[in-house]
Amino acid sequence: MLTTLFGKYKAIVVSIALFLLLDASVLMLNFYISFQISGDAVGVNLAGRQRMLSQRMVKSLLDIRYLNDLGQSAEQSRQELEKTYGLFDATLLAFEQGGQASGANGESVNLSAVESPAGKKAIAQARTLWSPFSQQVRSVIDSENREQLSLNLSTALAMARDMNLTLLGLMNDLTVDLEQVATAKAMRLRLIQTVGISLAIVNFLLILFHFLKQLRRNDEALEEARRETEEILSTVNEGLFLLDKDMRVGKQHSARLESMFDGRKVADLTFSELLSGLVFEKDMKTAERFVGLLFRADIKANLITELNPLNEIEINICDENGSYSSRYLSFDFRRVTQKGEIIAVLSTVNDVTDRVKLERELQREKEKGDHQMSLLSKILHVEQDTLQSYLNKSWATLDDVNQLLREQRKGSSIELAKIDDILALIHKFKGDSSALEFEHLANSAHSMEDTLTEVKARPERSGKDLFGVVVLLESLYKNLESVKALAERLAQPAAQDKGKTAKASSWAHLNRLVETLSEREGKKACLTVSGLNEVPWTPAMRETLDSMLVQFLRNSMVHGIELPDERQRKGKRPVARLDIRACEVDGAIEIVFRDDGNGLNVERLRKQCIARGVASQSEVMGWSDKKLYSMIFRADISTASAVTKDAGRGVGMHSVAKDIADLGGSVKVNSKPQSGCLFKICLPLQAQQSEAA
Repeated sequence: MLTTLFGKYKAIVVSIALFLLLDASVLMLNFYISFQISGDAVGVNLAGRQRMLSQRMVKSLLDIRYLNDLGQSAEQSRQELEKTYGLFDATLLAFEQGGQASGANGESVNLSAVESPAGKKAIAQARTLWSPFSQQVRSVIDSENREQLSLNLSTALAMARDMNLTLLGLMNDLTVDLEQVATAKAMRLRLIQTVGISLAIVNFLLILFHFLKQLRRNDEALEEARRETEEILSTVNEGLFLLDKDMRVGKQHSARLESMFDGRKVADLTFSELLSGLVFEKDMKTAERFVGLLFRADIKANLITELNPLNEIEINICDENGSYSSRYLSFDFRRVTQKGEIIAVLSTVNDVTDRVKLERELQREKEKGDHQMSLLSKILHVEQDTLQSYLNKSWATLDDVNQLLREQRKGSSIELAKIDDILALIHKFKGDSSALEFEHLANSAHSMEDTLTEVKARPERSGKDLFGVVVLLESLYKNLESVKALAERLAQPAAQDKGKTAKASSWAHLNRLVETLSEREGKKACLTVSGLNEVPWTPAMRETLDSMLVQFLRNSMVHGIELPDERQRKGKRPVARLDIRACEVDGAIEIVFRDDGNGLNVERLRKQCIARGVASQSEVMGWSDKKLYSMIFRADISTASAVTKDAGRGVGMHSVAKDIADLGGSVKVNSKPQSGCLFKICLPLQAQQSEAA
């Protein structure tokens, strides 16, 4: 490095070194002499004060004698005399030997001993006069009675008359001498500054001459290199640019780069500014961290190449008409080293829009085919009456949701009741879809629940907030239409009589739901169904009952049934038992759902009621278990610890209670800790009969 430096720029380096040395020398002398002048200024000020102090002492002596003759107290004048005496004596000693003295503002200052012959002479003569006079002044200050004071005053005043003017003159001579010394130093400082500036100007002209000469030669070489670089950068089809250690784009880049980024000037932009508005904030931060790793010498580049977050990104470019077009870019990063040190990162950007669109189109077609095959497989395992019942009630449910979304409310706010109604409908739809293993539909419904829950939590809501729900609803319509189309193709035209075997198996999807939930929750359970086929359900009643039973099964598998290991520790069979029974009793239809799980968690229900503000803490703590059981049917109460695909929103049981109430029925809950939970639903027969009529 030094060899190259002194070989190519030797004259400039030497000139600059001399310039810096000269400036440093002048600066040090300036500091030194300025410091001395500052000290001399303090000395001149205190020497002038000595003249004033000599006169103040004489005045104080005269004041003391006057007051003493009148028989009045002269204590204040004695204090003034003592103060003046002390300042004069200490300052004279500091001028003579060097040391501390009291400054004009009362603060302590450091005086150097006077070195000039004239000054030393004035101080010596002043000391000769001051020594006897100071003793006499001290005797006046220390006098203990009037007689002694009068005697000492007479002597002190006599000495003051003899030496006062002489002492004043000597202090004046000291002041003049100190001023002359300071003036001489100031003149020396100006001379040094003048010579230093003159030499600096000459040195600067030499540096400028050598620099311009060298610059001209370098400019010629750089211009040739620039022309070659521009020819390369204007012809390549990739976007090329350099990133320095500050994550800033270099000034040299390929012409193609700006067209890739909507014609923006990219030179000198930071990496984040380059990507701003094109990628998500999270992805941008990840990309910055990735590029930062490339500047670390302790990390091998080939080990992190696969972690490149910008290997393929989608950007939206606004055209002249204000519309956006999507394009896909691929970034590649390579280290640029110099003498083993990483100095930059070379970035190559390729427009891979055509390739990505082709790949994604092929992927969509493949997924569509896979989805159709999966859906076909699911439909083949569902009984025709069950499938038709599902399609009818699902279509009605989506229509109800659509109607709620279309409702015009006064003002721009959305009532919470409206969101709760939509949540209940979508939750029911999700449960029904999951029961038939239509997971694509169930997942879409779950996403809609997430969106609705987020909107519900906002302090203020407007119609625009439900735009995402409308989009998801449209997707559900399309997916449900696909199920319907496949079902119609597979329908058996000749299946006019559905024998007892078909009827007996019409609830088989509930068993499949239990199997699916068991696998998803890591639990084991066996479902027993009895009496459902013996009750003459109308189609609408059957659809309502089906949704209720699906919700009971989901809640039981998530909240009530324990894991197999936990059940064995409690002395239970590892496989839980779920029972559904229906029969006609005293002119009503009785449906009983029972499980042998944990039972309802009373304490968690109490905490939920308090947290949701259902009632005050004191009221909730006084509620009976029966009262707490009824809280599971509220729309905002759930004992789940987290929201999952199967539970956690507090909507399912609220929907069940609403269906039962709409049918004019009632529900009773009985729970026993660690033994299980039982739900007994009673529906009046007239509901069946009136519906059938």
